[in-house]
Amino acid sequence: MNEQGGRPEGRAVLKVVLIRGVAGCVGLALTLGALFFLSDPINVVAYYLGYGEKMQVEVIEGATNNSPDRDEPGLGRVIGEDRTVGVYGVTAGEVVTARPRLLDLGAAEMRFVYTGHASVLPGLFSIFGCLVLGLPGLLFLLVGFGTKSLFEKATPVLQRFNARMEKRAARKQTG
Repeated sequence: MNEQGGRPEGRAVLKVVLIRGVAGCVGLALTLGALFFLSDPINVVAYYLGYGEKMQVEVIEGATNNSPDRDEPGLGRVIGEDRTVGVYGVTAGEVVTARPRLLDLGAAEMRFVYTGHASVLPGLFSIFGCLVLGLPGLLFLLVGFGTKSLFEKATPVLQRFNARMEKRAARKQTG
């Protein structure tokens, strides 16, 4: 506000709009990244809940590593169908029972299937990426798109937190 208690000055309004706009965009980007990482844990839960029709896959080319996050998957041909799928944790010549992923994101030309525990569990590690991007993303979203009443409710909590941090810093300085 200006000295007379009227409307805020134009620069102050512009500064607030700019800060909230940037915070909202950053929050949106981080949250969307977190949602992308969330697809693997969803696929793991769906696998253990029995989602997907079981299929027999003859492994044509074995995987170079057992983890979906590293190296290249093996290739398998679905028996009874004319399609190729990506498989992890198998060697060439095996015939395995597999189930498809619920969410198969990305630009891959073929679908990937799970063949057992060894091919499913590495998908749980992406929950860390979801947390690392999601928590800051939500905070930026609140700053960017939060309402005035939300900020009014959060002010006492933030003041208590600030007081605790100042006390802690004072204790560390004194010894």
